[in-house]
This record gives sequence, structure tokens and C-alpha cells, in this order.
Amino acid sequence: MSKKTLQIIIKNDLIVIIILFLLIVTFSLITPNNSFATKETLLVFFKYSPEIALITLGMGIVMIVGEFDLSVGSIYVLSSVIFAYLIKTFNMHFALAAGITLSCGCLLGFINGFLLTRTKITSFIVTLGTNWAFRGIMLVWVGGGAIKISLSESEKMISNVFTGNIMGVPLQFIWLLITTWILWVVLHNTKLGVWIFTTGSNERAGRMMGVNTDKVKIISFVVCGFLCSLAGFLQVSRMNHAIPQSGETVMLVSIAGAIIGGISLNGGRGGVLGALLGAFVYQTISLGFIMLGLIEYYTNIVMAVALIAISSIYNYANRESN
Repeated sequence: MSKKTLQIIIKNDLIVIIILFLLIVTFSLITPNNSFATKETLLVFFKYSPEIALITLGMGIVMIVGEFDLSVGSIYVLSSVIFAYLIKTFNMHFALAAGITLSCGCLLGFINGFLLTRTKITSFIVTLGTNWAFRGIMLVWVGGGAIKISLSESEKMISNVFTGNIMGVPLQFIWLLITTWILWVVLHNTKLGVWIFTTGSNERAGRMMGVNTDKVKIISFVVCGFLCSLAGFLQVSRMNHAIPQSGETVMLVSIAGAIIGGISLNGGRGGVLGALLGAFVYQTISLGFIMLGLIEYYTNIVMAVALIAISSIYNYANRESN
């Protein structure tokens, strides 16, 4: 990664940090009894934000490599259904079901990457197709009803490692931070990270330098599939049931979060910290509007405005630095 690209990433991260701070201050002032700025609200945020944030991180990796994954919502829901189905139908142990679920997420991501690199069709078309395929297979398989699970005491202990609490802080948020750190290290301190940015910024030049760009893309989609399945696993661990009809808006929210976090639609620029903060922007707006008693449609409107406005800010700031 060039020094100039790193400077742009840092600048974009600072912009989204300022925006997130302003949102928190605004909601703290306008919510009834200033209830947004409380420990209870913070813990709610920590509890519910990791799932969307993990999917946004996955989308961010794919976008940095210069592609899109429109199937993230289907992988997320299908993974949650697989996990719940294995436990309920086969009485499979929690740990084994979790391992199979995460492996399935990697497999679904591999299918996306394999189809993309072999057919040479754009990722928009490939993953739009697999999005319908994954969701269709799931609905034919289990229907639209929720799948509820019950865990033994030993399984609850394992579940609490992922969705319990430590000093009052939900552990799924800790796992989110650990995952973000690992991805940050990979992107900025390994050859694979260099190859991801190279593939996204100039795939042809990358191939001339000896980078196996097809392999890099497949790895990126596998990582995205894993993160989506991890989010699905955490959802079921938290709620003790899977909802096949959920996840309809996840794909759009994850793309919006990645863009708000400063990841370029053209590939080759952005970072996992920005993607994480972009997801937090969406969650902050959503939570703030809930506390104001406003319906979800207002969140969609504000996110649309924020997406366009923040993108314009990035374009202006980056143009000034050129």
C-alpha cells in the first residue's frame, strides 16, 4: 500500500469518527431525559451491533479487492438456519454445530469466488444469482418458520463464551473487536493484505507482478462468507432461534456501512476500521430513532442522506489532497 493511499484511509477514518461523535452528541441531547447517553444504552449497542458489523467487515474486504457480494444476507440467514437445524433435528452438540456452520459459510463464500473467477462474469451478477439460490434452497429446505433450540447446561456454558458477559460487557462485542484487529493486521502487515489492495487498485498490474489475483479474490469471498456465518451463529446463540425470513436488508446496510466507512466502490482503498465505524454509524442512527419513537422508515431516509453526504465529503477531501 502506498503512503498516499494510507493517508487517504486515515483521513477517511477521522471523518467517520467525527460523524459518529456528532451523532452520539446529537442523540444524547434530543432523546427524552438524555437517555441515549447512558450505560444501559451503551450495553444495548454492544449487544446488537456486532452482527451487522461483522457482515459489513466482510463486505468491506470484498469491496477493497474490487468486487461486491450481494449474497451476504442469504449466507447470514442460511448459516443461522444450518446451526439451529443441526442442534434441533440431530441433537448435535453446540460446538460441533458451530464448527460445521462456520465451515459452511466458508464454502458458500468459496462458491461465490470460484464462480466469479471461472465465469469472468461480474460479481454483481454472480452474487445476485447465488443470493437467490442460497435463500431459495433454504426456504425449500426448512420453510419460513422460526427454528427454536434448547441447550444443555454444558452447551450454555460454551454459548456464554460467545454471547455472555464479562464485567457487564456483551462478549459478542469483544469478539467483534478481536476479529477487526485480526483483519487489520492481515490487511496492513501481511503479503496477503498487499495482494488484496493491489488486486483491487489495478488487477492487471497485479497479475504482471506475479500476484494470483483469482486466488486473492476467492480468499476474500471465503473471509466474507466466514464473517457472515459467524454473525448468523452469534444471532442464534443470542436469541436461541433462527428466522429464515430475516436478513432482507442486510446486504444494503452492509454496503452502505462500508461506503460510509470510506471504502472505495472502485476497489483498492479503504480499511476494516472504517468499515467497523460505518456499521456503527448505521447502528447509532437506528438505535437513536428507536429511542425517539420513530419508525424504521426514518432510519432509511437518514441513511440515504448520510450515504450521499458522507460520500461527497470523502470525494472533496480526497480531491483536495491530490
